[in-house]
Amino acid sequence: MTIDPRRVPEHARTLQAQMVRARVDGLLVHACCGVTDEERAVPQALRVDLEYAYRAGEGDEIDQTVDYGAVLREVAELLEREEFKLLETGVRRVGNYLLSDYPGIREVIVRVTKLNVPVAQTVSGVSIEATFSR
Repeated sequence: MTIDPRRVPEHARTLQAQMVRARVDGLLVHACCGVTDEERAVPQALRVDLEYAYRAGEGDEIDQTVDYGAVLREVAELLEREEFKLLETGVRRVGNYLLSDYPGIREVIVRVTKLNVPVAQTVSGVSIEATFSR
C-alpha cells in the first residue's frame, strides 16, 4: 500500500521529517557486574550498543539535537560507577537514564554484552537487549 503524501497532513509530514535514528555500536566499558562477589570484585568488559530515535531541529541547530558524544560519556560513567549483579539491571539503568535526561529521545534500544562469561562452555559473550520508549 502506497500513501499519497498529498493526503498526509502537513504537521504529520513535518513530524516524520524531524525524527532521526542514531546507532552506536561497540562502546566498551568496564563495570563491576556479576552474580558472585568474585565477579563483581574486578571490573568486567561490557560492550554497549545503542540505537535511539530523537526529534532533530531544523538546519544546523546543534542545540536542538542529541549530542552522541555526551550520550556515550554519560552511559559509560553510569555503568562504571555502580556495581550490579544482572546485565538486565545495567540495560534498565541506561534506558531509563537516556529517556529521563534527554527529553528529545523518543525511543532507545539498549544492548549490553558481557564479553567474558564464566560458564562451563565456551561462548563469546552474553547479551541482553531491551527497548524503552515514551
